Amino acid sequence: MLSLTLALTLAGSAQDFASEVQALLPAKGTPIMPQGVSGLTVDGPPEVVSHTREGQTLRVTVKKPGENPWSAQVQSGANTTPIRQGDMVFMAFEVRTISGGRETGEGLLSMFAQRPAPPWDNIGFLNGSFGRTWRRMYFSAKAPQEIAAGGLQFTFHIAQQPQVFEFRNFMALNLGTRVDPAKMPFNRITYDGQEASAPWRAKAAKMIDENRKSELWVSVRRAGKAVPNVELDIKLLRHEYPFGTFLDHDPTGSDADAAKYRELVPELFNHVTVPIYWADWGWESPDTRKSYFNRFGWAREQGLPMKAHNLVWPSFKWSPTRLGKIKDEPELLRSTIVEEARDRAKLLSDQPFVNVDVLNELRTETDFANIVGRSFYKDLFDISREAWQGAHLVYNDYDIFEGGGLTETTRAQHKEIVRQLQREKVGVTMLGWQGHFGESLTPPEQVWKLLDEYAEFGLPIEITEFDVDTRDEQAQADYTRDLLTAWFAHPRTFGFTMWGFHEKYHWRPNGAMFRADWTPKPNLAVWKHLTQEVWATRAKVKTNADGSANLRAFRGTYEITIRNGNETKTVRTTVGFKTRPLQIDIFYRAPGPWARAKRGTPGKSW
Repeated sequence: MLSLTLALTLAGSAQDFASEVQALLPAKGTPIMPQGVSGLTVDGPPEVVSHTREGQTLRVTVKKPGENPWSAQVQSGANTTPIRQGDMVFMAFEVRTISGGRETGEGLLSMFAQRPAPPWDNIGFLNGSFGRTWRRMYFSAKAPQEIAAGGLQFTFHIAQQPQVFEFRNFMALNLGTRVDPAKMPFNRITYDGQEASAPWRAKAAKMIDENRKSELWVSVRRAGKAVPNVELDIKLLRHEYPFGTFLDHDPTGSDADAAKYRELVPELFNHVTVPIYWADWGWESPDTRKSYFNRFGWAREQGLPMKAHNLVWPSFKWSPTRLGKIKDEPELLRSTIVEEARDRAKLLSDQPFVNVDVLNELRTETDFANIVGRSFYKDLFDISREAWQGAHLVYNDYDIFEGGGLTETTRAQHKEIVRQLQREKVGVTMLGWQGHFGESLTPPEQVWKLLDEYAEFGLPIEITEFDVDTRDEQAQADYTRDLLTAWFAHPRTFGFTMWGFHEKYHWRPNGAMFRADWTPKPNLAVWKHLTQEVWATRAKVKTNADGSANLRAFRGTYEITIRNGNETKTVRTTVGFKTRPLQIDIFYRAPGPWARAKRGTPGKSW
């Protein structure tokens, strides 16, 4: 094998770069593809992208945004040696912006370590921004399966915005299987508004008070007369706002992880997303289907409202393989999709789903629509409305507000899809924004701006699948705190769902709240602090001379304990957007305690 230095065959700063990076690595590693920028190529239409090479520097000019971020790409060569399952794949490079970019002068790219041919599946990604000085960026991932020679390529999507930037010192290594991921170098993250003194925080606090609280009035009466100086202990039991997680493991199992799920899910979350994937590895598998029903039953026992994900993921890649056999028979393909959806909805109609992701990722998953047309979209929503009459019906998609919010092209495509769905009277009642972040984080105020852009549709919006795939755990915690705060504050939002919480079952292990050994990460602490302490009303008040008391309280289900001397009584009520005063009439049964407490006017929400 060539040594790292010989494989690079570069001089000067490249040798320094190689030495500095090697000093950070827990193993020496061997090159897996051509090193240096001479091994990188640029692909895209000439009206979008051009490039030049100056020594060991590759300069790329993105003249205008492409139709998609991948309309212009910088690509490495493919791996020249096989990669074993469990091998640690490492890549590093340096990049800087010369001109253009976002308002701050920063460039933007997204990188995928992927198969260089369809279906373009990847072992990991990063996205990030960079300024006028050279920024070093790192990527590492363990290969989930064996990758043959020619089966892996690093692809940089660069057509998000007009920008001129330079690459240098590209390197890609296989470090072998005996590498602790925690010892790999990683990128430190910052974003606008991260600092504790950022002005947006005061605005968010005001918005939260206006948009997430209502007046709670309590009136205590005995025989129609006011009872002053009665102590009321007021406690929020369950928030109205959905703070959820994907239930990615069956909590009814006998394994230790299932026991932890049974303990932690009701403690940390008030909603769950349950899978109903229509795929060979999902609904079509008897064992998996049984696991799905186990999750439904357990969530119902816990009183956790459920969201179902998803009825149809409209491409061959994510659907049963048997559909591929009828792809040349449009009528049969269409009827199979619709009738299978009808049968599943009928079987699940007794499940009290409050949300259903009816269609997933229409912007990129177009296989079915390209063959049978778009009319089956409406059929699926009609089927869902019949099965779950009270549920929100969701169109769920990604790359809407991720990547620093510089997603103008994909956002324009997404908006046009929503407009078409509304023109065609497809019954969408909520939009799902996934929220899978890499290392380019969208500032909170930019999130508000993007939410305001969607006012034209008049639909609530939920974050359906949040995670931050990074090893910078402090930045991950900061952004979990800040995005959750900004999202909760905005009146157009309805719900924030983590896409799982345990490293062992998370689709992007770095995004979890617990490590594999169940030790907590910093992002768990901020989640608990906000959802269970900061945004949880707990107060003790006394009735005044007219027997009443009031306070501004977060909306949700409350327990109110009334104390008058040695006598106590506990009642429950709901604080909603508009809530009538709660009147509690107290009566004595001589000589002892109160006989009953009733609500003269129920605490009903509209």
